Amino acid sequence: MAEVERKRAKYQEAFAADAVTLPELKAYLAQLDETRKTAEHELEVLWGHEEYVRELETGRDALLDSLEAQAPEALDSLTPEERHQWYKLLKLRADVFADGRVEISWAGAENGEAVCETTTLSLSRSWVSSFPPSSASST
Repeated sequence: MAEVERKRAKYQEAFAADAVTLPELKAYLAQLDETRKTAEHELEVLWGHEEYVRELETGRDALLDSLEAQAPEALDSLTPEERHQWYKLLKLRADVFADGRVEISWAGAENGEAVCETTTLSLSRSWVSSFPPSSASST
């Protein structure tokens, strides 16, 4: 759009300097008007796509919120074998360390990267000592 305005000013300057005739100026300006209309149309299309993407993102967020709200109840209704299959599908992993630290990761991040959250639990020494020192457990 800025380029169109720059060219329009140059053509008008050329006309003022008698470098182009009035019919030539009108032809140049008509071409620039077509270019401007095309650019405006393309911008409108892009804005429409942006709005559509925003609507999709809003819908995605609402769906995720709904699924998160239903997840505990839904998981409780599964058999241990079914729950284990879901955990495998989510690539859920829990590593328990001798110092009581638990690292939980799952496949749910953007771009397929694993998300890792760390929580320290108060575990009894006897329970923790039943695991090897490095990475104690995987779910």
